[in-house]
Amino acid sequence: MERPNDNEPTIELKTIVSSSLKTAIEKKQVLTEKENHSGTDDKISEGTLCQNRGCKCSFSLETDINEECIHHPGYPIFHEGMKYWSCCNKKTTDFTEFLNQKGCSVSHHCWKQEDTQQKHTSCRYDWYQTGSNVYITIYSKLVDPTKSIIEANHTTVKIFLIYEHDNRQFNKVITLEGVILPDKSIVQYFGAKAEIKLKKADTNNWRKLEL
Repeated sequence: MERPNDNEPTIELKTIVSSSLKTAIEKKQVLTEKENHSGTDDKISEGTLCQNRGCKCSFSLETDINEECIHHPGYPIFHEGMKYWSCCNKKTTDFTEFLNQKGCSVSHHCWKQEDTQQKHTSCRYDWYQTGSNVYITIYSKLVDPTKSIIEANHTTVKIFLIYEHDNRQFNKVITLEGVILPDKSIVQYFGAKAEIKLKKADTNNWRKLEL
């Protein structure tokens, strides 16, 4: 079959939240209340990413630690296909455009994880396939389903996860080797991982996940 355009519109995949994740989130909330008084190291490492949402700057000894930071002080909101930040309410249906929206607030950078709620991270992920489906497993603990979103079209998967009790953020766009049926694909959130089940458009064997 002819490969669809990679840039066609994406749709949000149906999500299923496991009971194990719901229980784990509740337990973590209780533990967090008891762990708010631990000591921290004031040293900032070279290359540390600013923890403010929407800021992509990293710390360098050659730059001014007090330079202005343009970021989003609010939270990401996904509702009825629209994506926007609670702080500036600039709505869009395009996932990439949402991720690249310029911040609406100016303050100083936050170089320490404890000073903010989210840290941009790289997540380990793996994949396997059957004759009819491709499975992508992302090893992210305690994903918040209300603040996370996974979208897809026939050849691309866009992933935005908030996990580990709002402390970490993972963004990933995957251009698939094969073709899928997004309306028949689902996402399942478990206590220690997120699993994306992609329905193949045919029964061909994929040599790799990404182009």
